[in-house]
Amino acid sequence: MTRIIDTPKLVSEVVAALPTQSFRSRWSEGDLAPQSAQPPRFAMIVGAGFSAGVVPMAWELLHATIGNYYYLGDGGPAIDEYPLIDPANPSVRGDARANAAGFWAEYNEGAARAGLTGVELGTNGLPINLGAAYQALFEGEAIDELFKERSVRAGRRFLLGMLQYLLLPGSERGQGFVGRTRLNQAHAKLGEILGAQQTSGKWTRPPFCRTVFTTNFDTLLQQALHKPDIRYLISDRPQRGLDPGDFPEAEEAIHLVYVHGSILRYNPANSTREIKQLAANNRDVIAGYLQRRDVLVVGHSGWRDTLTEALWQCVPVDHHVYWCDLGAKPPSAVEPLLAHYGEHATYVALGPGGADALMTELAEKLVPT
Repeated sequence: MTRIIDTPKLVSEVVAALPTQSFRSRWSEGDLAPQSAQPPRFAMIVGAGFSAGVVPMAWELLHATIGNYYYLGDGGPAIDEYPLIDPANPSVRGDARANAAGFWAEYNEGAARAGLTGVELGTNGLPINLGAAYQALFEGEAIDELFKERSVRAGRRFLLGMLQYLLLPGSERGQGFVGRTRLNQAHAKLGEILGAQQTSGKWTRPPFCRTVFTTNFDTLLQQALHKPDIRYLISDRPQRGLDPGDFPEAEEAIHLVYVHGSILRYNPANSTREIKQLAANNRDVIAGYLQRRDVLVVGHSGWRDTLTEALWQCVPVDHHVYWCDLGAKPPSAVEPLLAHYGEHATYVALGPGGADALMTELAEKLVPT
């Protein structure tokens, strides 16, 4: 049975894994060059949940945003002017939900015309199974049928346009592609930790993390490193294939790896076919890196993609995986992977504080004052 802990316990284990140490303060004749960088103890995997509060989650995208974008288009308000839906009071955005229901009704009509299976809808006209609806939407066949009278593949262009609308505020008005700039605590505190690790003379611990893998398309990780003014490397063209040389043992710079592409590159992979191809191309290289580190997974649903495929490729005894999610127990999609790791896996029940609380507590413990 998988071990389950809470946020404070995880923070204490991370801190214990990074004990303070002493450094030589003077040069000696034996030093031919500066000391090489220590490899970090952890790697991070961040999914959609890490962006909660500033980027719409799947339920909000499918239950509200898609309807507004479909019916209002460029005539509607900028996405940052939409308040995020409060799950405890969804009636606040009744019009958005009605628009979304209208979109899904038309979507299912298009699917039926093409002889495809539509999305199962509830009595409110909205998708019941978010994962299945998201996957069906981005497979592209039914959405292309919906837009068939306009042009070939217009549906897929609609989906890319919606992602840009969500993740690149200002782009619909020709103001340029800057990405979202408002950070949640999870991103802000991660940036604070990495900034202190790289530049603070008071940092006396081994490095926490230098490579962050993400399935997200947004630019929040990059924005998080702007405030501490940290230079970083980016790998955001996974379709070209990752190389083992991209992940040296003696890594020194922060490396952000967009395993499914980036909205800035117009290459976000969403369909099953696209993700399977990227996983086949890159999982072995990523696994070769991950199994040299303990891994913190935060905000990932656990569905089979490049990163979960890489984790399945790893030798479980070589490292430990901490899987962090909101629920009191692992999601059903995650259970087989954690069982595969056995005693080398821990599930972290973050509770309502989520990634924000986790990264805030880590920063309080790790960032020197």
